[in-house]
Amino acid sequence: MGTPGPDSGFALRLANRFEPELRLDDGETAHDVALGVALIASKRAAIFGRAPSVYDVRFALNLWGFLDDAPAELKASRRAAFSSISHDYVAQRSLV
Repeated sequence: MGTPGPDSGFALRLANRFEPELRLDDGETAHDVALGVALIASKRAAIFGRAPSVYDVRFALNLWGFLDDAPAELKASRRAAFSSISHDYVAQRSLV
């Protein structure tokens, strides 16, 4: 099911490069954020039939407000969406 994309693992490598720039709140970990963002970036790239790029990763980071000061409502939503996502396959599919 879905649209497979080439070289999806590269998105995780790109997402990890943004770790020093992340603005995380309590309860958020860089590991979970990087994985979730990589999944979103991979999905976005696959829709267009290509491998993920740094632009897909930046899009996902901006979508969830990880690079800027985000509103409180967005922070609450992303905390729920990204919490322990690296250990929960169902949560990963739900996010994407």
